Amino acid sequence: MRFFLLLTLFTVFGFPSLTTAAIVFDDGLVNDFSGVDPTGAFIRDSLGGDPTTVNLLAGADLGPTDVEDTSLLRVRAGATLFDVDAFNASRVEILGGSLGTVDLDNDSRGSVSGGSFLGCLPCLRLFAQAEATVTGGEFSNPGQIVVSTNDFSALELHAGIFDGIVRANDDSSLEIFGGNFVRIISVNQAILTVYGEGFVAEQGSTTVLSGFGEVPEGFNGTISGTLADGSAFSVTALNGVSGSKIVLAPAPPVTVPGLASPFAQALLLLAFVATGAAALQLRDAERKA
Repeated sequence: MRFFLLLTLFTVFGFPSLTTAAIVFDDGLVNDFSGVDPTGAFIRDSLGGDPTTVNLLAGADLGPTDVEDTSLLRVRAGATLFDVDAFNASRVEILGGSLGTVDLDNDSRGSVSGGSFLGCLPCLRLFAQAEATVTGGEFSNPGQIVVSTNDFSALELHAGIFDGIVRANDDSSLEIFGGNFVRIISVNQAILTVYGEGFVAEQGSTTVLSGFGEVPEGFNGTISGTLADGSAFSVTALNGVSGSKIVLAPAPPVTVPGLASPFAQALLLLAFVATGAAALQLRDAERKA
């Protein structure tokens, strides 16, 4: 991957010549793009340090694209994007479309809520402390790695179709809350955590774990149960022996955003009390009337 230029070779006096035609978005503004350019693009901050946003709209067809600095690439339904590399503190948001491989590197952030990743090898990769959340989309290349985490990166999977191998590697963290899976692998000191209930891990005809806990090192068998989102979970799984882990854990409690702090919870309680008192006063007034 990581094509920075389209290489067009032709011969002039017996020597190859190089031409470049990649689009550069670096104005620090919001750009809507619905054109076609197989040479790809660079998306980066302006000279003044303002982030550039590029929205790929329906009909857009763009070749290999780099997202740099603190800029944002957003892919909407109906767009086609060949490959993406994101670096630094840049962001990539996939809401739909047809995509190739998306690589998140060097503290970049990503989110996927839709779209089709078909035949890519792999479809989504995280490196070097990158972080991402997946809440939808289809990742399909049967028998091949479709999602992988590496190098202290972190990924949460809440929904989606993963028709291939989901692998945690190299000290990374991968958490599964929901979705449709076929095979999971944890190797090289990675931690892969599956949230849900009713888990059973079996190797051959032997049940090695029932309920919650860590699947033994060297496990190569099947895991079944129900994921935190209620999805049925039945996969083949491999837990490597070099310090990696597959952890089966209960679903975390559902929290309301903004109510995590004790102060916010106390304010909510006071609001309920005040509402109850007002209701009592209204009822008494109606009786006296």
